Amino acid sequence: MAKKQTTKEKAIKYFHSGFNCAEAVIKVSLEKWGIKNEEVERAGTVFGRGIGGFGDICGAATGALLIIGIKYGKVVPYEDRTECYKKGYGFMKHFEKRLGEVDCKKLKAKAVPCIKCVGTAIEILEEMNVI
Repeated sequence: MAKKQTTKEKAIKYFHSGFNCAEAVIKVSLEKWGIKNEEVERAGTVFGRGIGGFGDICGAATGALLIIGIKYGKVVPYEDRTECYKKGYGFMKHFEKRLGEVDCKKLKAKAVPCIKCVGTAIEILEEMNVI
């Protein structure tokens, strides 16, 4: 019997199959929740290569933040957003601590491969019980 792929392995497989870092994180996270939402998946495209290819915040990190927003975000004005902000901040601090940077250009300059960013984003989301 074949070994079941972990969420991290699936995300890396999506990345290797042509999805960008953000798309891979979003796609596998939605799948883990049992959600099929092409609009949300497409929304992640622009986060690749450091938000629109500009090289800023890593796409894997922004994809993870989108997932945090889906789970903890609000749709009612003035509703308490503390938990969402806390989760987002915690995610970014963990990501930065593990990889040394959060910006795509700086990660690339340090030769951190995108698959490492994707895998790290998934690990943190799982450790935080987001997915």
